[in-house]
Amino acid sequence: MPIGLLGNLLWLIVGRVLRMGLGLAVGAWVARYLAPADFGELSYQIAIVALFVAVAGGGLDGIVVRELLDRRREPGVVLGTAFIVRLALGAVLYLVLLVGYWCSMGGGSELMMVGLLGTDLVFQAAGVFDLSFQARSANKWTVVAGTMALVAASSLRIGLILGKAGVVFFAAAVMFEAAVLAASLAFLYRRRFAERERWQFQWDCARALLAESWPMIVSAVAIAGYMRLDQVLLKALAGDAAVGIYAVAVRLGEAWYFLPMFLGTSLNPWLIQGRALGVGVYRRRLIRLYRITLWSSAGVAVLVAVMAEPVVHWLFGIQYLGAVVPLRLHVLGGVLLAVGIASGKWYVAEGHTVGLMRKALLGLFVGVFVSILLIPRYGIVGAAVGSVAGQLAANVLYDFLDPRVRPQLTLKLHALVPWTRDDQ
Repeated sequence: MPIGLLGNLLWLIVGRVLRMGLGLAVGAWVARYLAPADFGELSYQIAIVALFVAVAGGGLDGIVVRELLDRRREPGVVLGTAFIVRLALGAVLYLVLLVGYWCSMGGGSELMMVGLLGTDLVFQAAGVFDLSFQARSANKWTVVAGTMALVAASSLRIGLILGKAGVVFFAAAVMFEAAVLAASLAFLYRRRFAERERWQFQWDCARALLAESWPMIVSAVAIAGYMRLDQVLLKALAGDAAVGIYAVAVRLGEAWYFLPMFLGTSLNPWLIQGRALGVGVYRRRLIRLYRITLWSSAGVAVLVAVMAEPVVHWLFGIQYLGAVVPLRLHVLGGVLLAVGIASGKWYVAEGHTVGLMRKALLGLFVGVFVSILLIPRYGIVGAAVGSVAGQLAANVLYDFLDPRVRPQLTLKLHALVPWTRDDQ
């Protein structure tokens, strides 16, 4: 692996570990302060907004990075067009969210919370700056921006706790973090790279990006669905307190998801370049990506599962100990998710976005079905089992069902054995 990629990956991991530590510490304090019911209400609203954010991204991330690396269009055209598309989608969806919520739920504090949290639909357009960093393997600037935003928002959250603020103010803190992140990404991009690229919007580029990305949009919504609908179903079937306890399991279970995400982000340019160098090189690099992702994620998952009870008790307190079993299940699903993130790079590189959509829809269907079946009887444990079932269906079962993807299952199985030669 090139030294530059290793350095880039190290930046991402160190930065994320620092952010994870601060985020968990302050997040645990917030959860203790709000107690399960209010924390569950906040988590529920965040889950609702997350479904809309999945659409607002336009499914463009992997496609934009690929276009920047292929250089078939001017980078300024690709970035400028992607920014306008994401901004327009976000603004429209924000209005749809507010009107839909008002019509179904009426006014009050819940609508105010959704209004504050939903601003992320607009701020997410700044993710285009991050895509430019990814294409250059310059993710350290994303780490810097994310750290600045988290420090600022964490300071605000601590102030809200000391001031005994209500739950609505913590929704405002989420909005504040999104705004600072967007501003920081824009500032760092302008300082480092803006002079090299003149952004412009082109309709033909927008049409081409949307024509290829619509399966990715459906896929993103489906993935957000089987990762977030469990909280929505829990509120309907078990109440806010159950959502609050389950949200702790989700937060801790997802804390290490940065690892496969950053591996995929950092190694994606290396993988795409390997594709251009021939089938043999491409195959070896895919196996290495699967192997690194699988074994690193499995190691972290085992550690989290073993330490689950003392960590939950120490960070969140006795009132959240019900999160221990769901947390152990979530980290198991996280290993499956990690492999799915890695294989997602292959889907995008090969233009098989329809397959990516189908596997995500399969995961959504299975996850929701199992959750509806188990939550009434097993509560938050049933929700966690539904989440794992969704990951298993999307990232393993689908490989059997799609002939085009079946060879990737062989490569994944090959990566299970850490000592085999990559080119066997």
